[in-house]
Amino acid sequence: MTFPWRMLATEVGLCGLGLFLLLADLVVPEGRKRFVGYLALLGLLLLFLRAAGAEPQIEPVLGGTYLADGFTYFFRLLALGIALLVVLLSLDYLENLRAHRGEFFAIVVFATLALILLAGSNDLLTVYLFVEFVSLTSYILVGYQKFTPRSNEASIKYLLYGAVASAVMLYGMSLLYGATGTTNLQEIAGAFGFASPLVKMLAALFILVGLGFKVAMVPFHQWAPDVYEGAPTPITAFLSVGPKAAGFAVLFRVLMTALVPYREEWALLLALLATATMFLGNWVALVQGNIKRMLAYSSIAHAGYLLIGVVCNGPDGAGAFAVIVYLIAYVLMNLGAFAVVIWVSRHLGTEDIGDYAGLGETAPFYALAMTIFLLSLTGVPPTAGFVGKFWLFKAALQSEYWWLAVVGIVNSVISLGYYFNVVRLMYLRPARRVPAFPRRSLFSTAVIGLTALLIVAFLINQNPLLQLAQTSRCLLPMSVQIVAARPSISR
Repeated sequence: MTFPWRMLATEVGLCGLGLFLLLADLVVPEGRKRFVGYLALLGLLLLFLRAAGAEPQIEPVLGGTYLADGFTYFFRLLALGIALLVVLLSLDYLENLRAHRGEFFAIVVFATLALILLAGSNDLLTVYLFVEFVSLTSYILVGYQKFTPRSNEASIKYLLYGAVASAVMLYGMSLLYGATGTTNLQEIAGAFGFASPLVKMLAALFILVGLGFKVAMVPFHQWAPDVYEGAPTPITAFLSVGPKAAGFAVLFRVLMTALVPYREEWALLLALLATATMFLGNWVALVQGNIKRMLAYSSIAHAGYLLIGVVCNGPDGAGAFAVIVYLIAYVLMNLGAFAVVIWVSRHLGTEDIGDYAGLGETAPFYALAMTIFLLSLTGVPPTAGFVGKFWLFKAALQSEYWWLAVVGIVNSVISLGYYFNVVRLMYLRPARRVPAFPRRSLFSTAVIGLTALLIVAFLINQNPLLQLAQTSRCLLPMSVQIVAARPSISR
């Protein structure tokens, strides 16, 4: 069997880029580690262009353990885009880091590779291995400021929660393998009818624990606020969009392929968890005083919105389409918001929401950009967030779980309280102190301007992104059709 170099060129390229950055870090002098970041930017940009020109493939590769289909194609582009923006945010932020600045960019590249591999996994073994790959790189990045107690605490908490969630998920996978005799997701669906109801229920529940941890779904969300607050802010931005997006990708793979015969049972459970996730995230965000913790609970609430698409996905792939559209908007508005947080934190030395008072007068560009991002996160029309929620709620209204659309709308109204509180402070309250801006943060400002520009472009012309979402979700239900056409595997 020959290795499918062309189909996996992006994955192989990311692996090579990460190793190259580690070697470059050895020869670049300590005072010029930013050059390693420039190399990472160049490499990621070239790989993004290469991935954009690739063609999705339906046939599985590597012995059926990996799918380079349209779903993987989309998440390749999304992960590479996230990595580009996070590296840009990190170039300014890491100036005050005492050591290991060059290695940071290599780990971000490896984390990006892990996200793509997880999104394309088609086997329980690869799902578990790549979940751990994502987790290990995330643990390292969260605790990267090893001289900061808060960062160390966040990393330890993340590691402990992640270890327990992974162990529970692995036990669920072992039950699934024992009940079906295979680890391939398509073959599991064909043999799933032979398993006992108790085994099926426990396997689905335990697997949801591990995947729910990755997407910060209630009740597996406890790690998110502390980790978001303690991690370096560019990594907080990365965690809020990267692992979450890959987690939803593999959630679709497992639920819509391996566990699709058991859909009636897990769909109701997931709908209730989505409701709890939205309400808890939004209500607790209302009382937060730290902007990173507020955005952490906001991220939990957005996981609940995205779960609507998973629950309400039908044979036409409407839910998958809605999730892809919403993820595009969510990545832009969330990374943009964190870019403003990085800029404010760097120049004012604070993450307190109260210190955003008067920003509309002292820094009008950043206040305007933050307003755009917060309006979009709320889902106020005609922002990109509204477009994403429109498709999610439409998918819900067309399914038997129509009430999830009502829950989503109610929670969007609740979110107005904490998002508009920041806007109110920026424009209707005087500054607590006169800020001293020593110089512009070039790269943070570039990310803020780029994400705001893309959100505006999203509003002006949605067709390219909607077409991408349509192409990406089309191949997902094909796996379900393949399962339906396969003969059942007798045991």
